[in-house]
Amino acid sequence: MPKKPQVKEDWKSLRTWRGHRRTISDITWSPDSIHFVSCGTDSTICIWNVNEHSPLKVIQHKANGLTFDPFGKFIASQSSEERKLTIWRVQNYKNITKEAEHDVYYKN
Repeated sequence: MPKKPQVKEDWKSLRTWRGHRRTISDITWSPDSIHFVSCGTDSTICIWNVNEHSPLKVIQHKANGLTFDPFGKFIASQSSEERKLTIWRVQNYKNITKEAEHDVYYKN
């Protein structure tokens, strides 16, 4: 039986972005592949441009997970600790979620 060729992976860092003070818990790319968002255990959400060294925006908000909508207009963040889902408008990074909408859902 012929041997399969060994595939050697060579991983190296091309660039490092620094903005969180503690561990990063999630990261997601925007549909434009130029921006990404990260959240960490420091209760911050950072919005990044791949061409910049510092965050475009830092939002003080607890989050464990993040995702962009398919068109890149909104970011959803979820916090299992607070049991909340929050929707952010990318244009101005404003929270557009009404408190009552998700509180009612999780109280059952």
